[in-house]
Amino acid sequence: MQKKIAILANSFWATNAVISGGDQRLIQIFKRIGKNFDLDIYTSSVGKKLFSKDLDFANYIISDHQCQGNILVSYFKRNKQALREIKKHSYDIIYSSSDFFPDVVPAFVYKKFHPQTRWIQCIFHLYPKWWKRPGSKIIALVGYLVQRYSFRKIKRSADRIVNINSDVKKFLESYGIERDRLNLVPCGVDLEKINSYKPSPKKYDGAFLARLAPSKGIFDLPLIWGRVVKKFPKARLAIIGGGSNEIKQKLKKLIAENGLSKNIDILGYLPEDKAFGILKSAKVFLFPSYEEGWGIAIAEAMACGIPVVAWYLPVYREVFPSSIKAITENDINQFAGTVLSILSDHNFVSSETANAKNLIQKYSWDVIAKKENIIISKVKLALLVDYFCIDKIGGIWNVEKEIIQRLWRTPNLEIFLVGYNLHQLKKKYPFLSHYNLIDIPLKKWPFYSDFRHFFIVPKVISKLHFNFAIELSQSIQFTGRNFHLSGFVYDLTPLLFPELHRSSKISYLRYGLVMGYALRRANLLFAVSKNTKDDLVRTFKLDQKKIKVIPLGYEKKKTREIDIIKKYKINKNFFLAVGTLEPRKNYHFLIELFDNFADDPNYSNIDLVIIGKFGWKYEKILQAYNIARNRKRIKIINNADDDDLMAFYKQSIALVYPSLYEGFGLPVVEAMSFGKPVIISNTSSLKEFNIDKSFKLPPTDQKAFVTIMKKLVDKPKYAKIIGKKNLELSKQYSWRTSIEGLVNALLSR
Repeated sequence: MQKKIAILANSFWATNAVISGGDQRLIQIFKRIGKNFDLDIYTSSVGKKLFSKDLDFANYIISDHQCQGNILVSYFKRNKQALREIKKHSYDIIYSSSDFFPDVVPAFVYKKFHPQTRWIQCIFHLYPKWWKRPGSKIIALVGYLVQRYSFRKIKRSADRIVNINSDVKKFLESYGIERDRLNLVPCGVDLEKINSYKPSPKKYDGAFLARLAPSKGIFDLPLIWGRVVKKFPKARLAIIGGGSNEIKQKLKKLIAENGLSKNIDILGYLPEDKAFGILKSAKVFLFPSYEEGWGIAIAEAMACGIPVVAWYLPVYREVFPSSIKAITENDINQFAGTVLSILSDHNFVSSETANAKNLIQKYSWDVIAKKENIIISKVKLALLVDYFCIDKIGGIWNVEKEIIQRLWRTPNLEIFLVGYNLHQLKKKYPFLSHYNLIDIPLKKWPFYSDFRHFFIVPKVISKLHFNFAIELSQSIQFTGRNFHLSGFVYDLTPLLFPELHRSSKISYLRYGLVMGYALRRANLLFAVSKNTKDDLVRTFKLDQKKIKVIPLGYEKKKTREIDIIKKYKINKNFFLAVGTLEPRKNYHFLIELFDNFADDPNYSNIDLVIIGKFGWKYEKILQAYNIARNRKRIKIINNADDDDLMAFYKQSIALVYPSLYEGFGLPVVEAMSFGKPVIISNTSSLKEFNIDKSFKLPPTDQKAFVTIMKKLVDKPKYAKIIGKKNLELSKQYSWRTSIEGLVNALLSR
């Protein structure tokens, strides 16, 4: 399903004019990536007329105020209308195309009431000190103050900020916006389109192309060109761009006062083909602008193959290094002198044309649009890994480790690990260096662990503007604020079978009340089996649509060859069981049925090996072991490492797994990956394994288990055939598939 985006282009202000660089950027990017989304564009009726030429697939919501009258009053009316309209819709993403307040305030307010919606904000340039800005000082002051007002809202709530040069980025960092929220993406040029235009038959010596505004230095043009005309009396300058009648009249008056009416033509707004045709026929591009976020007009002139002379702005050093002639601001004589030297040297024009075209190749809109698409689509993810930080090998710990080892390779996720002692663990587990790490200390105070989990962790995640938080362990015990909350659910045994856990009262409180509340509020859940999903729906009355089944994976690792027969002093023929020593694994039942199996003298050379850490309530298991008639042939091993475990799987006859209840059953997949038969219970998630039905047995039927065990020993060829089938089945369970399922579910939200 396509994500729904609201694009706020509500500050568009143009009347038959060349549009601003920001609006042009919006068009160029979304005409390339817009069809990937469901777009609503908030703009004026004039804005719709312009944008719909390239973005005709978008829906338009009109603020219904024309580009006329007092601009500030108009902006307030548009802002009010946008706020009225935007609250009627549900959006995944808000994209503010400028930092003018009609594009910022509606996004800020919407984000406040829909905190899980992502807000992408564009900031292209900084207002200079108002007393230095050309034009009305009152307008300059108002513009400066309004931009700072917008910055405060952006700093508080925007998830990602797109800026187009390093100076803006540095300022925003100094303003207190976190670096990971800032994304530097330059502007570009449509090289293919510009290359398709032909030079105009009407020749000009110089050209200017931009909005007619004081900040663009338009009143410097007559002063500069007047000095050019003194040496070349017939030199002609084309001024292309729209603006207010007041600005045009003032410019015409200045041209006339300098006696340049026959040398300077104000051509106004021109269609692209004619405008770029004139640039291609000109000899030099004049651009005395006093403030630019990037300089699209310069890039377009360079793409047309003409040299550029401009006032020096710091951003040019980054964007166009050594490719334009940058002149100290207000030095009219030097500016004119540079233009004259270009007009006098035809070889210079030819060499500059080649240099300019080489540089501009890297600013293709196709490349820029791809970068922007990644930013819009990318999810900022907090991976909560407290269980991994325990650094204690076990079932859930192994799962967390496998996911963490692989998830960093995903291009559309910006992932932070949230835990404790992560920087120390990085020395032991180098793969942690692929992540941003957030350490939240775990202090040994009474009840501090729960306080940290319920209050401190959510507060940190909220403050850092994460889109998603995933709890990798089963401890989903807080609810999302301004982020989507997700988590893995392995099983509900503490609630369904509290008697099998340490404390039935604590299990009920934690799972039935606290975790139940969080599960209902969670946006997305990952169940490791269909059975677990069904348990979630049945127990907590959850919406099935928000639960995705992500089976666990397994990939065999290279291990050392271990002589486990010698190391552990066991018989070379043995059945294997793997899992923590706790009541749910039904090991007392396994020991009893093996005792019956071992009583048969035909199987006197076969052992039972149980590998697992001591968990809880294992007294009944030890009691069964201590009274077993064939105790010497039963080995309980709780210190086997990975190399040992793999060797046990490899050399075993089969895995015997009579568990009362499983969320998934990873040892089953592990055994099958070694081509081994697996004798399992026909309960819970275990019944989902597509093995031969005769190997799925009631976890209370000792006779059935003994019968199939004897059959595998008596018929080794049959055991081999079953093992081969299981090996093929095991290939369905890979961590790659699991990670892909996880990522697809996240990115589709």
